[in-house]
Amino acid sequence: MNKILVVADLVDQAPIAIRQAEQMAAIFDASLHIVHFCHVDLDKEESDFVPIQSQVMASVNVQAEKVIAQTLSTPVAYTHSVEWCKHIDDWVNEYAKVEKPCL
Repeated sequence: MNKILVVADLVDQAPIAIRQAEQMAAIFDASLHIVHFCHVDLDKEESDFVPIQSQVMASVNVQAEKVIAQTLSTPVAYTHSVEWCKHIDDWVNEYAKVEKPCL
C-alpha cells in the first residue's frame, strides 16, 4: 500500500493539508501518515526541559487528534504522530529516506 506523508498545518489553523491528502488518498488508494510538529526554544540546561517538552507534545497531540477526527470525512487509513522538531525540512528528508512515501 502506498503511504502519503502529510505535514499537517498547525493545530490552530485550518487543516487544509489533511483535507487535500484525504482526497489524494482516495484517488491513489493510499494511507496517510499525518505529522504535526511542535517546538519551543528552551534552555537545554534547564532542568525542566523534558517535562515541558512532554507537556507541549501531549497538548499538541490532543488538539491534533480532535482536528483529524473532525476533518477526515471518509474511512481512510491513517497514522498520526507529533514530532518535536525545529527544522521540519531535515525531519521530512530523513523520513523520506527511510519510509519512502509515494508523495
